Amino acid sequence: MSQAAVDNVTAADKLRAASQRRRTRIGEVVSVNGSHALVMLDEDRPDLDRVHRPQLGAILSIDTGTCIVLGLVSAMSVPAPSLDSGGKDLRIIELELIGEFTKPTPKTPARFRRGVSTYPTLHDEVQLAARDELAALFAANGSASVRIGVVKQDVAIPATVSVNDLFSRHCAILGTTGSGKSCAITLMLSAVLARYRHGHIVVLDPHNEYSHCFGGDAVVFDTSSLTLPYWMLTFEELVEILYPGRMNCAEEIEILGDLIPLAKKMNLSNSTAGAKLMAERREGSNITVDTPVPYRISELLTL
Repeated sequence: MSQAAVDNVTAADKLRAASQRRRTRIGEVVSVNGSHALVMLDEDRPDLDRVHRPQLGAILSIDTGTCIVLGLVSAMSVPAPSLDSGGKDLRIIELELIGEFTKPTPKTPARFRRGVSTYPTLHDEVQLAARDELAALFAANGSASVRIGVVKQDVAIPATVSVNDLFSRHCAILGTTGSGKSCAITLMLSAVLARYRHGHIVVLDPHNEYSHCFGGDAVVFDTSSLTLPYWMLTFEELVEILYPGRMNCAEEIEILGDLIPLAKKMNLSNSTAGAKLMAERREGSNITVDTPVPYRISELLTL
């Protein structure tokens, strides 16, 4: 074996040894079902304090040989409690498999990817995720990210959110009453505004939970201060105002639905910006009765 090969093997062994030193075995796999796995915990260990014991939401790792699978603790139970006070309980935790790390080599670092390509097998060892794994899992992608706290499992690791992903994709914060959903939203929005001072965020707040959360940075509208122009109403809303009873006015409503798009196009053609917009929209062919484009009632009456 060449010296270079020996050096590579030695470096790989050192990486594996260092990784093992950072790991703490807590149990083994006893069932695998699709994206979930059941883990039987080992007996209580005096060297593990409460913070480092598996809890709901904790990240655990399973070495499958070709990669390291990460799982999120979603349930914990004792299906067979011991009747003897000194007996050992059968303790089971349920893991939701969320992704995997490719193993590092002397030339390439470990990379995380969602989904699992190599599933755990029975009796595979389950460990607490190492700090470097947690850091890579929660690492911010790109520079457009803000810190909102720390990872509970390891407070040395910052918890960040990607601003682009947060506002360009659907996102839900779920929880029971009193769990802190509103506080979490306020925290994230405050972190974003602290970094991007010129950002504009619209919060629909029907229960008036956020009106006092952002101090002078917020402009609060309510039913007494918010006004909407008539041209922002949908056709259905406009008809409700103009024809509240809708008795014997079907023909008028049909004519109104044909004339409103014409009035919008007319108003656009009277301005330079509007003419440019019409050109981009192929002479206004995409303007419908519900398109939020300004128009004048006076022009509508002349049609």
